[in-house]
Amino acid sequence: MPSATTQPASTADLEAEIQSILVRVSLLENDKSLQPRTRKVLTDRYQQAVEQLRHAVDMTLQAGGYRRVAISAPRLLKALQAELACPTPRPDAVAAEGLTSTQLSARWDLAKADLTTRQKQIEELDTEMKDRETRRVAIPPQIADLTQRLQDVRRELTSLPSDSQSVYIPPRQSLLSAQVRALSAEINALQRELASYEATDELLAARRDLAVRQVANAEREEALWAAQVRAQDAREAEDFSRRMQAQFKELAAAYPAVRELAEHNAELAARRIGPDGLLASLADAGHELAGLQKKLTRLQEDFERVRADITAGGLHDAMGQMLLAQ
Repeated sequence: MPSATTQPASTADLEAEIQSILVRVSLLENDKSLQPRTRKVLTDRYQQAVEQLRHAVDMTLQAGGYRRVAISAPRLLKALQAELACPTPRPDAVAAEGLTSTQLSARWDLAKADLTTRQKQIEELDTEMKDRETRRVAIPPQIADLTQRLQDVRRELTSLPSDSQSVYIPPRQSLLSAQVRALSAEINALQRELASYEATDELLAARRDLAVRQVANAEREEALWAAQVRAQDAREAEDFSRRMQAQFKELAAAYPAVRELAEHNAELAARRIGPDGLLASLADAGHELAGLQKKLTRLQEDFERVRADITAGGLHDAMGQMLLAQ
């Protein structure tokens, strides 16, 4: 907790001091009785005091943030412990019925993104834990150094003559007083930081436990959507194979030149649909089917061209059947 010797000021008091010094700066800038060099020295001192006071404001706000974190920690920890005490059932299925391939892929993408986000949360929590340990080691020497500097500044401040008529004493006094404010506020912020760690260590551990559980569920859901996508791909591949097999059979019955291709396609379809090779050779079979489809297209084009030649040339039936057989 903050030491009684730091005497941190409120932000309202600090802002009031800043405004008071700025008024003095304005008066100095309009004082024609001062030499330019003297005016610059005095205004520079006051500006330095303003910078110190603004730093004190920042440190005071930071200390307030740490204090609020420490105060809210017990309530947040209680809520997290209650959530962790109620096991979340792992998903065993996803609502994939009636979804198209595009929709299934989109749901899988969302599941993967959610998994990545939750995994990143664990990484961030682990980093925060490590950073806390580093800060716990670094802060005490910082406080010791700042405390020594504070004592030195206070000694210098009390040593200033109170009855001096020098124009340099008031701005010097304002600067030293502002440094006391800034050092006190910084010490207070560091002490509040350490106190917030003590108050939230258990809360941080509970947050990580919950994140681990959420990652496990996200992994399960991602795997379920991935399985649905693969199953849909397999079903579409099987359906395509069956349709192609039926088409080749029809063509083979009508045109002898297509029979060999139809038999090869039937063998390929059996490999794709059979239990021993569907998933293992799905990609290769797809490429092979594409090539066969191109060959079929060329054969159909050749057939149509020959038939057109027969019609256009008025060839007799025997010659026409011979060309068709090619």
